Amino acid sequence: NERSDVGSWGLHCIGMFRSFQDIEEYFAENNITSYMGMSKDAVRPGMLIYKDVRGASNNDGTYAGPNGIVDANEDQVKLSNRSNPYGCTMNISASWKGISMQTQFNVSWGGYSFVPSNATKFVNDKEYTNMPSFWNPDDMFVYQDIVDASGNVTVAQNHEGSMPNLAYSINSQTSSFWRVSGTRATWRRLTLAYTFPKAWVNKIHLKNARINVTGQNLLSLYNPYPDKFIDPMMSYGRYPTLRKFTVGVNLTF
Repeated sequence: NERSDVGSWGLHCIGMFRSFQDIEEYFAENNITSYMGMSKDAVRPGMLIYKDVRGASNNDGTYAGPNGIVDANEDQVKLSNRSNPYGCTMNISASWKGISMQTQFNVSWGGYSFVPSNATKFVNDKEYTNMPSFWNPDDMFVYQDIVDASGNVTVAQNHEGSMPNLAYSINSQTSSFWRVSGTRATWRRLTLAYTFPKAWVNKIHLKNARINVTGQNLLSLYNPYPDKFIDPMMSYGRYPTLRKFTVGVNLTF
């Protein structure tokens, strides 16, 4: 069946500028006159490369071809459906003598999600913002040493980095670079229970006695995020989904 949701849209990332030669070649080969609101002289190594997909909208609902202007709105493409099209829930139960177990697993797949935009840019001042672990300087592209006022190197040159440079805000645009698998596999619930033998409980004038322990939101079994900086069961920057444990006692007189 055809999907009805409009999906998630963003820019098509085709790489990262790693030198000024890369910038010159990209502008020349694609006849770029404006890149994300900047002229060529303002573009720097460490910025992501976005594709010039189309020009302005025509009156008939179509669009002109690439126009040499890379724009955050004009050049968006569909990157993902909003939800996974496939999923299943598995409920498993077992018992042995007075011991019983019930557990539930949820799996969904077939779509994509994205690294949250708040995790890809500074919220306030750089000095006071905590950033996710994947911004480790060992992984971030740095064109040349960054020094402080005393001349001390604070971030060393790193031309081998796979992550774009955090200093440039255009890198935080929703794009295919930040797209990750939408697969979710979670261990949602486990209940362990023990029913005491009747011979035991009858001695204290009870008909039945049962104790159980239940755990909820127990574990994510697959994490697609870079450096696993956030659990897929949670939302970045929001109060986390809690792992809960409850104990219950059922007595029948």
